[in-house]
Amino acid sequence: MSTLRFGVFDEFKGGRTLLLWGGRDAIAALRTVFRELAGGTSRATALHETGWAEGVRSTRLFLGLAESNAEQALQLSQTNGATSVTWNGTSSEFGGYADLIAPLLDPECTSGHQYLEANRNCAFRIMVSKGEYPDDLN
Repeated sequence: MSTLRFGVFDEFKGGRTLLLWGGRDAIAALRTVFRELAGGTSRATALHETGWAEGVRSTRLFLGLAESNAEQALQLSQTNGATSVTWNGTSSEFGGYADLIAPLLDPECTSGHQYLEANRNCAFRIMVSKGEYPDDLN
């Protein structure tokens, strides 16, 4: 399986972006996580602990179901040089994210990306990319 990489880039395509990138298998695994959160079979996932995903520059990424619509979608914190991102979404948001990245799984899609819109209090954007960036992007 390919590795899904992720990180927060302060000036990426004009603004702060949480970028997740990798090959087809990695994107498929991410879609599965989104589906599990949307369906309620999972309430939270630490993506950096999955074994198939890796944060660049010691980034940790936590995905979880939002407790309320008022909860901030993305929260960023830094401790001792490590970045932690908490990404909270509703069941319907995670279901929508799974649907949005589905075209990247088409065998004929060799490269592409999809922006995922967090509808609540989002300080930066989210982009999932397949085949556009090298593994060592920092």
